[in-house]
Amino acid sequence: MQLDQHFIKVRERSWFDLSELTFQACRVCSPRLLVVFLLGALPLALVNFMIVPLVVDFLEEPGFTPRYMWIMAQLVFLEAPLATVPVTIYLGGVMFLQDPSKSFVLKKMVKHFWAIMFHQGLLRGSFIGILWIACMDDMLSGGYDFLLFLTTVVALLIRTFRPFLIELLVLEEVPTFRGSNSGGLWLMRRSSNLHSPSAGDLFATSLLNVPLAFLLTCCVMGVLWYFQGILMFTWNVNTTMLYVFWPIALWTTALYMSVFRFLHYIDLRIRREGWAVELQMRAEASRMNQLHQSTR
Repeated sequence: MQLDQHFIKVRERSWFDLSELTFQACRVCSPRLLVVFLLGALPLALVNFMIVPLVVDFLEEPGFTPRYMWIMAQLVFLEAPLATVPVTIYLGGVMFLQDPSKSFVLKKMVKHFWAIMFHQGLLRGSFIGILWIACMDDMLSGGYDFLLFLTTVVALLIRTFRPFLIELLVLEEVPTFRGSNSGGLWLMRRSSNLHSPSAGDLFATSLLNVPLAFLLTCCVMGVLWYFQGILMFTWNVNTTMLYVFWPIALWTTALYMSVFRFLHYIDLRIRREGWAVELQMRAEASRMNQLHQSTR
């Protein structure tokens, strides 16, 4: 690994630069990026496809369409960081001009499986939303709708000020709990050191990302709706549009935002930790070590 050779130039960027760069990265890496994205997103998308229609009746329930779309949007929002773990691992390798294989991505996911499940799946609510949906029934659906909304709000607040949990777990491989082999650095301390000095910037970025995600979802949905009208000669809201197109639009936005989050993580480390200088120093040290070994 050449630490001074990068797929993306290491420098500070504004929010607009990061947004544009995210589109470029998705375009350049699209084939492999889509494959690794499906490794995490497809199982969760299938679970959503099976459980949400069970509690929202298309044929009988008044106001089905907005409730279904709202519940599905909340579920995808909660599940997105968990589903995009393979994307983060893949981008971490691509950053240094590597081409991580699917087996490499899977091995790294297995290595950090329990830490990801505990911190992201449980503590940050990725599985809690599915639990509320599974518990819904005709008598108490309103209460569980509120619990799902409350879980989404709490997850949004946490991810606004502590967005880079997955990067810390799978890229930096920070120890999950304090221990004798953690060297004084463990997940909560590392997360605080990285995020706390930039709380204002993280909040501003989150405010800008919300309308961006909404517009991107609407654009993807509009394109799919247009093709349905042109090819199928129907412009009505139907089951295909709700069960297929709407989840595709949501997961497309989730993929985009995961790439943006990775680039934002790189940018934050450059701004706050001098990561560009650190990489240069480590690259020079590696070359000097190799030169020393070759002259022995």
